[in-house]
Amino acid sequence: MRGLLRTLTLVGVASAVAATPAVALPTWAGPTPSPLSAQAVKEHAERAVEGNRTAIRGADPDKYEVFRVKVDPGGTAHVRYSRTYRGLRVRGGDFVVHLKPDGTFADASVGLTAPLNVGTRPAVPAATAAQRAKERFAGRVTQVGTPDLFVDASSGQGRLAWDVLVSGWAKDGQTPSRLHVTVDATTGAVIDASDEIKMASEVDGTGNSLYSGTVTISTTQSGSSYSMVDPDHGNGRTCDMNNSTGGSCTTFTDADNTWGTGTNASRQSAAVDAHYGAAETFEYFKQVHARNGIFGDGRGVPSRVHYGSNYVNAFWDGAQMTYGDGSGNSRPLVALDVAGHEMSHGVTENSVPGGLTYSGESGGLNEATSDIFGSMMEFHSGSSADPGDYDIGEKINISGNGRPLRYMYNPTLDGRSHGCWSTSTQSVDVHYSSGVANHFYFDLAEGTGATPYGTSPLCGSAPAVTGIGRAKAEKIWYRALDTYFTSSTRYVSSSNPGNTARAYTLRAATDLFGSCSTEYRTVQAAWTAVNVAGNDAPCQAGDDFSLAVSPTAGATDPGGAVETTVGTAVTGGSAQAVRLSTSALPAGVTAAFDPAEVTAGGSSKLTLTTSATTPAGTYAVTVTGTGTSATRSATYTLRVNGPDGGGVPDISLAAVKGHLSQLQSIASANGGNRAHGRAGFRASIDYVKGKLDEAGYTTALQSFSYGGATGYNLVADWPGGDPNDVLMLGAHLDSVTAGPGINDNGSGSAAILETALQVSRSSLTPQKHLRFAWWGAEELGLIGSNHYVTNLPAAERSKIKAYYNFDMVGSPNPGYFIYDGDNSDGTGSGPGPAGSDRLERVLQDYFTSISVPTRGTDFDGRSDYGPFIRYGIASGGTFTGAEGVKSAAQAQMWGGTAGVAFDRCYHGACDTTSNINDTALDRNSDAIAYAVWTVGGSGQQPEDDFSMAVQPASGSVDPGGSVNATVSTAITRGAAQRITLSATGLPSGASAAFTPQVVDAGASSAMAVTTSANTPPGSYAITISGTGTGATRTTTYTLTVNGTSGTCTGYENTKTGTLSTGQSFYQNVSATATGTFRACLAGPPGSDYDLYLQKLSGSLWIVVAQSTSPGADESLTYTGTPGTYRYRVHSYSGTGTYTLGYDVP
Repeated sequence: MRGLLRTLTLVGVASAVAATPAVALPTWAGPTPSPLSAQAVKEHAERAVEGNRTAIRGADPDKYEVFRVKVDPGGTAHVRYSRTYRGLRVRGGDFVVHLKPDGTFADASVGLTAPLNVGTRPAVPAATAAQRAKERFAGRVTQVGTPDLFVDASSGQGRLAWDVLVSGWAKDGQTPSRLHVTVDATTGAVIDASDEIKMASEVDGTGNSLYSGTVTISTTQSGSSYSMVDPDHGNGRTCDMNNSTGGSCTTFTDADNTWGTGTNASRQSAAVDAHYGAAETFEYFKQVHARNGIFGDGRGVPSRVHYGSNYVNAFWDGAQMTYGDGSGNSRPLVALDVAGHEMSHGVTENSVPGGLTYSGESGGLNEATSDIFGSMMEFHSGSSADPGDYDIGEKINISGNGRPLRYMYNPTLDGRSHGCWSTSTQSVDVHYSSGVANHFYFDLAEGTGATPYGTSPLCGSAPAVTGIGRAKAEKIWYRALDTYFTSSTRYVSSSNPGNTARAYTLRAATDLFGSCSTEYRTVQAAWTAVNVAGNDAPCQAGDDFSLAVSPTAGATDPGGAVETTVGTAVTGGSAQAVRLSTSALPAGVTAAFDPAEVTAGGSSKLTLTTSATTPAGTYAVTVTGTGTSATRSATYTLRVNGPDGGGVPDISLAAVKGHLSQLQSIASANGGNRAHGRAGFRASIDYVKGKLDEAGYTTALQSFSYGGATGYNLVADWPGGDPNDVLMLGAHLDSVTAGPGINDNGSGSAAILETALQVSRSSLTPQKHLRFAWWGAEELGLIGSNHYVTNLPAAERSKIKAYYNFDMVGSPNPGYFIYDGDNSDGTGSGPGPAGSDRLERVLQDYFTSISVPTRGTDFDGRSDYGPFIRYGIASGGTFTGAEGVKSAAQAQMWGGTAGVAFDRCYHGACDTTSNINDTALDRNSDAIAYAVWTVGGSGQQPEDDFSMAVQPASGSVDPGGSVNATVSTAITRGAAQRITLSATGLPSGASAAFTPQVVDAGASSAMAVTTSANTPPGSYAITISGTGTGATRTTTYTLTVNGTSGTCTGYENTKTGTLSTGQSFYQNVSATATGTFRACLAGPPGSDYDLYLQKLSGSLWIVVAQSTSPGADESLTYTGTPGTYRYRVHSYSGTGTYTLGYDVP
């Protein structure tokens, strides 16, 4: 047994080998001809194979068979082949032919280092090989299959070998094993062994899971009963093995569609995790990579839970997932990343013929691929109960020590994995050689050094790496796997350097982002950082330039104008002509450049002119310079003033610090603190209340009891504004008992106090009603704010439309964090309630206007926004850091000291007035005023709006196929907003995937509509919806599903599907008696489809009957003995729908 987390290719799985919809890619240089048909691609590929035998390492005895055809939107094509040699299959002989859009040969991905020249007469008899294989099996053997002679070329060179399938049970007596043992047919030595068992009417139900909290799961209703069958994801079902290792698996059912309790006391709880994990993995590959599920054909994955007795493992067997319950300290193995890891093995084996060979460096890449996609699925899921990270299996405690299985950011932390490549990497277990690729991927996505997920060390003297983000990194890895990897791809190969992960990920980066792009260079740097070198040439500096605007922000009243200078500089090569333009202009704004084109090194004056009707607000205007060899952009922040003239005051730093001095004096006079229930807190409340009463506020002191003491909240309302539209700002006023709490949180309390006093001095007449609050007992668990929000009548609570929270805004080693209302960083907890994104954007606009970069921080429940979020109230705020340590990258960005906490006196006696950074306090105080004047002071912000369109507006497809279109959006009023795309009105069996699914107004998304073999013919009006933060818009796409061309009637069984040229479909059948097999195939008109009947002999499928006429229709009969058979439908040429009819004796 290979342990947790592993993959397989199971002999005899019924599936169609389907091309995965591709992401948008750049085309080859020069005019782009119309894309070739699948048939034309195959014909060109066959000519390329014949004309480029050297490139594919071809030998005269070779024969080749198409495994999969993939055509990119730009017309480039990729045809995967398997290889036989003198009639023997060749492991590691697969290759990919890459074609340019005109069908001419570009190059090939190939694992062989030279053409095969192998004798095919074994010196070691089959019986000897079988005995050697049996001796290699660790466990109880139940069957030894007939040895199969083949050519093993997984090392790049061929040798004759026996493949012996030994079946039985692993040492634990519960894990099934189908071990393929490779025996050298010349020497009798065991070369390697690989197990097929890889370890480690629609309604929505509510599931209480073990690891992901309360989740929504898709179930099926029949009468008054519900079952765990997911119609949204290929009818994947979840069933109970009842702690057995064989026999039937009972599908979970329920009476009220509320599943589990979140504990092991309910057997449904683990099932919820498994069901949810299968759906989330399906969604990840569909939404991010446009892949229709694990198998690529829309089929769901069965999930078996409660397998075995105290079984500490999970495995993928090529067709389904199986999860044990764990034992002792370990927990049920149904965590999100475990599910994503295991099912990603299915993606690997359905992308590369035979999968990545499960030994040596190829096996390490196999395991790393599953670690990578398992982690990316966890991030994509966005579960607050199990947020994304780069720890593998951190929830299941499989080792009983509370530690993860593996650490992608520093693989050596597990004590066994390789974090840097060395010559010994090929000799360790594949779970440990995976560390090199895991480490590479982390560096590519997140960078080296200190990160929010852990510190990633460099190997040797390699230079530091700045990550490109997960969204780009995951696309690069998937394209490399799907388009370039062969079964024998490895880290380093001196004899075949082109067949390496470094070479193929660089090709993928070139396809997606361009040669020598930032992404390409980062791939180079990330491999170098893990000691994987390559023969790729360094990028030569070409002509390039930079672009900047100065000033970066400006404000005007409606009807006015602002000016800025657009400067360019030559950063590489020679100067080039640069044409200037703008995008994302708000309604009524025009842009003029003087001049409109410059030579790099020159500058231009940009004038932005507003109209009298331009809505008030803050807008990010993109300024773009398009050169002859590069395009660069910069952002200018335009603020259009509202009715109050936009007169946001400057908050006096001296006044804020004066309030802090008063709080320090209060603490010093009252035992050194201002904690709940202590005299210092009541004195602090009285000080703030006195200031507000003098300024004309209506104040209310709300008392509550906690811990045997009386606590207080102070709430202050400014007269006027819409009482049904309340903007509220809050900060906790209490400290811990250990100190005076001047930064935590005298800083936030003083800043909002001075802002409130400035509202009074300015005689502000806002449209929103303004309310300020100072909370008690926050340090004991948000007691005061919870008391306020919970006890507020529902009608009053509903009037609070937005809440800003300010906690620790003057840390001595500050960062500039804004609560991530839209989850734009894709990490940690999910987005805040609706409207939180707009609150975040207002604060971002302010800091952008003063050229201070910001980063998101999660709503992690540590401050007083918590109860507001719980009741669905939009929330936001700023934070300068607590006990967390500032990284080197953050110190470079913000200044300060790396390796030191943002606040070294957090919750300490030293949190005094000397524990404040004046600059941070000043900036955050002004940001608070900006938020009050922008969100509340100038009244209701204009509603952002957008339009949608789809191009082309219609498309047709055969059942089982897919069709693509582009959904575009445009800003029609206000500012850009985040838009989530969806589709309704789809016919049965069809689905729509958007890449990306969430866009900002003004951007586009690639839509792929995929049908199933059973989708009914007809014309359907599909509604494409864009749900934004301020508006929802729709457009219509007309889908035509073509009818089938033929039928086979009079048979016991029928099967309908769709194939493209070179693809095959397999239907497994079992004969229990000697009798006649009879089958009919009706293919699409004008095609050449073939029909085969194969019988399983040991691990080899033998053709026992076939019908291969040069036409669409075939039939066959065969008299056979009991055994396992399969029908194979193969498209030699032509794309369309077929019908298979068959009888089984």
